[in-house]
Amino acid sequence: MLRLLALLGMAVFLLAAESAWAGRPKTDTVWTDSGDKVVCEIIELVHAKLTVKTNDMGTIQIKWSNVQALYSGYYFRVDRRGGNRYSGSIAREPDSPNLQIHRPRDTVEVVAQDVVEISSVHKSFWQRWDGSLSLGFSYTRASGVAQLTLD
Repeated sequence: MLRLLALLGMAVFLLAAESAWAGRPKTDTVWTDSGDKVVCEIIELVHAKLTVKTNDMGTIQIKWSNVQALYSGYYFRVDRRGGNRYSGSIAREPDSPNLQIHRPRDTVEVVAQDVVEISSVHKSFWQRWDGSLSLGFSYTRASGVAQLTLD
């Protein structure tokens, strides 16, 4: 019985760990002003640097002023200078000064240089939840006491 519980706990841990490390597919596209096209996963924009993960080059940072165009169908939170905040998928056309934020009912355009932060968010309410589950079992042979813990 103890071995079965231990194996079950280990299987749950490994499945949860795999899904947490997997990330999302790298299908976003960023074009730089030097003409480079980077297929990646956009992570965030902080301190005027766009952080992206790629399959071949690992995690890289691109100066926001060097981003010529970009596209992602995933949801992001976009913070604009002045405190306005928008959520939606993002796109920027080549040679356009504006970043488009595609929301469910409309599209908002903001000047790209006024964007101070971009961070990834999940589209549905349940995907935004985060938590952990812990299960433990101990047995003291001398006293015959078994203890099951759940956090």
